Amino acid sequence: MDASFEALHLWLASQPRPYGVLNVDREHTAGLLDPQDRFFCPTLLTHSSLAYLTIRRHDDATWQCGAHGFGPDATTLTRDLIDLIAAWDRLHRAGARPAVTVYPVGAALPATEQLRLVLARRHTQIVITWPGGSR
Repeated sequence: MDASFEALHLWLASQPRPYGVLNVDREHTAGLLDPQDRFFCPTLLTHSSLAYLTIRRHDDATWQCGAHGFGPDATTLTRDLIDLIAAWDRLHRAGARPAVTVYPVGAALPATEQLRLVLARRHTQIVITWPGGSR
């Protein structure tokens, strides 16, 4: 790959939709599942379905990201995940990175139209903002 995809996990986690992490025991799946990362694989969720990030190598320099889904909403979730990967590739893969800012609990957060994720902790609010994206 000519550009890193290190921020892809954070991009997927910061989207305003149900998200989880898939952990796969490869000894028990016998190749049925091939997530991008068996220890921490980004996954979109509904109450009855999931779609997870996949990656495959074409040659020594080329990789392809994709998605695989299960359940009644698998087609929709897989399409959504592919769209999010494409948006990240277009907007952030080789360009704008997220800003991570920490505020004390109770502090007013600045108004923004940019896509952001707020992680509330006991004493702080961690805000992840993606430049160029809107809610």
